[in-house]
Amino acid sequence: MSNQTNDLYLKWSKWIDVLDTEILNLHTQRHIFQEVQNILRANPKMQSPDDFNFWLAVWYASAMSVAVRKQADNDKDSISYQRLLEGIKANPTVISRERFKKNFVNGWNYSEADANEGFDQLIGSGRQYIDPTIVDREINELGTKTDKLSHYVNKRIAHHDKKDFTAIPRFSDLHEAIDYLGTLHKKYYMVFRCFSTDLLTVWQYDWKSVFLYPWIDLSSGDCPPE
Repeated sequence: MSNQTNDLYLKWSKWIDVLDTEILNLHTQRHIFQEVQNILRANPKMQSPDDFNFWLAVWYASAMSVAVRKQADNDKDSISYQRLLEGIKANPTVISRERFKKNFVNGWNYSEADANEGFDQLIGSGRQYIDPTIVDREINELGTKTDKLSHYVNKRIAHHDKKDFTAIPRFSDLHEAIDYLGTLHKKYYMVFRCFSTDLLTVWQYDWKSVFLYPWIDLSSGDCPPE
């Protein structure tokens, strides 16, 4: 393995930790939003007036669209799934069976047969390196899933383009993009770490307990306006 190949692998391996935080955050924030929506739907008293609920939906759509667009960013100073995939496509021999077996066996005391089976499942049966044509398809799919959201951020969130903009994405577009990023991340986290990752935070407490108490403490004199 050349020094250049090793340097690229080490760089991308560090990127995986950054991407892990960001992809897990996407899935966690979506889960929280969807659970809050379930709470609102189950309680008619919380549905009107709907100013707060509308604000919550706008905030979620805007913040999450920006977070998704980050993963499609190809700027040379960005750490994103777009850049990771572009780098792997251009240097496919960095993702090798030899390196995977070394990390898998040495890191987890599994057999070489276990490592070979794992690489076959991730990269393809009998392949020694990742197939750049598959990576290219992943790049194209990432673009397809994120393009509408990226345009929305550029035209209406980052700034307001004076031209008419009618291609407003739906929540389904946002969630399809998040799902695909999760699929990519589960694959490449396994490639670099040789074990799987959960896409959703495991809470050690009930985060919804904040909804079990009045949000306005009337005993404090902080009464709502008449």
